[in-house]
Amino acid sequence: MLRFALTGSGDPLSVRAGLVRGRYGTCVEQEKAARRAQILPTAGFSALNDSENITPAPELSTVDRWALKLWRWYKSIAFGMVLLAAICAICIYGTMHYAANTTLGDNAIPLAKARVFNAWWFFALLGFFFIQFVISTWHVTKMSVGIWWKRDFTRTRSFMTVRRPGRASISLPEGPDVLMRRLRGRFTRVHREGHRFFAHKGLQTRIGPTVIHAGIVVILLAGLARILLDRSGNILSEGRFVAGEGETRSTIFRPIFNDQAISGGNVTSFEIPFDVTVLDFDEVLHPNSDAPAYFSSLLKIRDWRTGETTVAKVDMNHSIEIGGYEFHQASYVRLPPIQTWRTNYDVRDAATGERIAVTDASPETRVQVGDEDLFLEVDGELPGAEWRLYTSESPSKPIDSGILLQKAGTQELKISVLHIFPDFGFDEKGGPFSRSSEPVNVALRVAVLIDDMPAGQTLVFLDEPLNEAMPLVANRFRIRLEDIRVIGGNRESYDEVDWDDPAFSRLLLSVRDEASGETLGETLATLDEPTEALAFASSEADEVPAAGATHAVYAMGRTIRHETVLSVVKEPIVPYYMAGVVLIGFGALMTFSGRYRALYAMWDEEQKLLHLAYIPRFGNGPDPKEFEKLLCDLSGGRTVSPDGVPASDPQPVGAG
Repeated sequence: MLRFALTGSGDPLSVRAGLVRGRYGTCVEQEKAARRAQILPTAGFSALNDSENITPAPELSTVDRWALKLWRWYKSIAFGMVLLAAICAICIYGTMHYAANTTLGDNAIPLAKARVFNAWWFFALLGFFFIQFVISTWHVTKMSVGIWWKRDFTRTRSFMTVRRPGRASISLPEGPDVLMRRLRGRFTRVHREGHRFFAHKGLQTRIGPTVIHAGIVVILLAGLARILLDRSGNILSEGRFVAGEGETRSTIFRPIFNDQAISGGNVTSFEIPFDVTVLDFDEVLHPNSDAPAYFSSLLKIRDWRTGETTVAKVDMNHSIEIGGYEFHQASYVRLPPIQTWRTNYDVRDAATGERIAVTDASPETRVQVGDEDLFLEVDGELPGAEWRLYTSESPSKPIDSGILLQKAGTQELKISVLHIFPDFGFDEKGGPFSRSSEPVNVALRVAVLIDDMPAGQTLVFLDEPLNEAMPLVANRFRIRLEDIRVIGGNRESYDEVDWDDPAFSRLLLSVRDEASGETLGETLATLDEPTEALAFASSEADEVPAAGATHAVYAMGRTIRHETVLSVVKEPIVPYYMAGVVLIGFGALMTFSGRYRALYAMWDEEQKLLHLAYIPRFGNGPDPKEFEKLLCDLSGGRTVSPDGVPASDPQPVGAG
């Protein structure tokens, strides 16, 4: 509550104010009351009797006083800074103690989320800070929102004529009507009420803090929403996509319990609405080391809903976003030799023989050739298979095609016996089977490997006419069963012979190269065991590119196959974080892009003088040069004395 007395009879208004504690009064409210008292007319007022007109406020109880102190402390900026410091300290603790603790291994980040960042008490602390922040900054927000419509005509004549920087009285022979036009040329907003004027500029510096506060509120709300969504399972913060080269998957793995890493007992999966094919994986090792310096995955993505297909590369520094899911290159695994189905291909310029790049691929998977805008697709792994080259501008029509070539040199052939049919025949469905265990019409199903690459399967017969009717392996080799020997059992009935057991039989095979007419030799085989290698020379014709071809592609043999591991994240809250950061940056730019300045002016009709006060937001006073230029502009370009009065029409300056 405010006690005051007004006196005056033409003299400048004098105010004496005494502050009396009110139940909910503040110094800001008392200051506003004093300012309102200053604009009351001075004539006709006599001293007010305090005892007759002012009712003293009741004394506060101890509980009320402490409640009032706590309330003022809670909504203070200082307490907000304490809360913010506590939140920062907790975040540092959660990061350093859990996320950066190498002894916890893969459980570090899940534990940090479960015990700190997603804990109920951290969520409550953020909510407590959010409420305190809104309350403590509310008066600034209210002021900045209304700054555009502000009309302040409360300043008195004595406020404008007191001798201090930024005050002046200038003559305006044209009268106050031209003042509005001159003020609009220098200020953002100009208002007039009778002979009083108010103008101000630099309004963005007063609005900027509220924009910053809005950005902080957006980030806080986004953080709170993220915690709730993560706890309800609507955010994917730790997912894994695993697939080998050439494989297609649409499954994402995630942990069942968020406080534990993905493992055999803590993993579940869900389907995503698109197929992801790992076309190729590339790794670059440090010199003389097995440590990777760089690795990347080439992916083909097909959307189930639209059928659209895109190709993108993910590496250690670049991720891709697909349907709201963000894929990051996490790690990889070199698969064991038994699962190695990749082949190296040497792509060269057919005219010059210059190598473009060596890349690995599997049949019917399109891979990029080095860093070039070339994509290779092959139909097989052996010489003679077809290949095609595409570009990003021609993804459906090949720019070049041909057959796989083979560099001249020595190669190796191995045979693996898959099954023995002692009495070969065809069943009702046309499939091979054995009618009895007697070796009446012996046949073998064999697989052929050339340089450890599958070259095909065929049937091999002991009967020569039947064997000659079988197709060549790799369009080149004829395999013949020369002899079969049985170990153990009754040689007359063969009832005790287990043809599916490798220990019961030995097989003598021969291989003939129909291209050269030479026999590579004979080799002894057992069931399910590859034979010793038989060497042969590749044909020189396999080395020459076809006439008119612009590229040549050579098969170079098998290579290591990789399984890529991609980290998958779905964070729908991230755009809101970014929006908050943008608001904070934009608000800071507004706040520090200038200074707020306000002009209070009053026209004295009797003396034909304009009294004005030029008040910056910060600082002890206005810039003298800026103030001098302002006075010159407002006075119509006439020379202004240091006191602010045009030299051609001097007028007194000071209190009236």
